[in-house]
Amino acid sequence: MALDKSSTSTEILEYALKHMVSQRDAIQARLDEVRRRLSQRPSEVRTPTPISGPLKRNLTPDARKRIAEAQNRRWEKVRMAKATSA
Repeated sequence: MALDKSSTSTEILEYALKHMVSQRDAIQARLDEVRRRLSQRPSEVRTPTPISGPLKRNLTPDARKRIAEAQNRRWEKVRMAKATSA
């Protein structure tokens, strides 16, 4: 009582096809759920609240001058180190 190879392979292919179709249906259901959630999202999104307090720091002219002088001193050290190494 030998089984025909073509009928066995056909049965295997039919089983595989049914399994893949059921997987596809499950994936499609998940995709539909995600799409449904995404379509609802814009109505639920809240607008961000504006940031309170000052957005820009205002420096006094004296403060700008002190910062500039400090930066010049830093660059002077770099130039001096470069001059001594050359």
